[in-house]
Amino acid sequence: MASPEHQGPDNTTPNSQLSEHATGNRRSDHRHSISGLDTLTQANAAHFSESAHFYEELPGTLGLARRVAGAMLSAYAFSDTSTRVLDFACGIGLLARELAPHARSIVGVDVSEGAVHVFNKRARMQGIREDEMRAVCTVLKGEDGELGEHRFDVVVCSMAYHHLYTPEHTTRVLARFLKPGGTLLVVDLMPRSGIDDSAADAVRPVIADRFADVVPHRHGFSEERMRTMFEDADLKNFEYKRIFYGRIPMYKGSENQPSDGDRRVDFFLASGEKPSFS
Repeated sequence: MASPEHQGPDNTTPNSQLSEHATGNRRSDHRHSISGLDTLTQANAAHFSESAHFYEELPGTLGLARRVAGAMLSAYAFSDTSTRVLDFACGIGLLARELAPHARSIVGVDVSEGAVHVFNKRARMQGIREDEMRAVCTVLKGEDGELGEHRFDVVVCSMAYHHLYTPEHTTRVLARFLKPGGTLLVVDLMPRSGIDDSAADAVRPVIADRFADVVPHRHGFSEERMRTMFEDADLKNFEYKRIFYGRIPMYKGSENQPSDGDRRVDFFLASGEKPSFS
């Protein structure tokens, strides 16, 4: 989605930029109705199906995938002989392609049929077998029988939580797909000044209001909120850290936000582990 030009929590690159909301994922929130969830899911599916054929060409998308992958590889000991990965809201597979050399297999899941088509097409074009990397178009609900009851060593989710209708519910669903001792890794945007949706009126959004139809959480996610999500999903050893930052062009065409140049956007990585059997 975005394109930070430097990796690491303490380094900066003033000229780095983020492409305008070309992201790669979906939405949630218990305050809304099931019809709202369906509407959002359909809107995101359409949005990313329409952009799937050119998404990789958007400025910064490849750079972001590489930096997210680097952060995840530093946070978890991937093994190319044993690690089985679930890539939730996988988009066209940019992150999966970066992680593939470090994993035994990757299964991508996305609500966008167009994105899933590109994911699988690119994987086959690169000579990656289906049993090593594939994507399916579905909405995970945490029900019996989903994904053939497979469980994974790592579940990754990059730049999708702000698209989710209820990220709290999604976190519980993703935790269900972890093996005992498995790890959930989530990368998304930090709020400005530590303020997230709970105090939305107090600060300008990280993501422009004009993307409200596909982005319900435009103010980023605080450490406290992410910790609560992970703990409610019974995940332990929670960590939340800033991993890099980039700059996003000021939102053009927004009525209440006049252009004032580039704006800094911070990225976090949150992680938590599913308890092992005692």
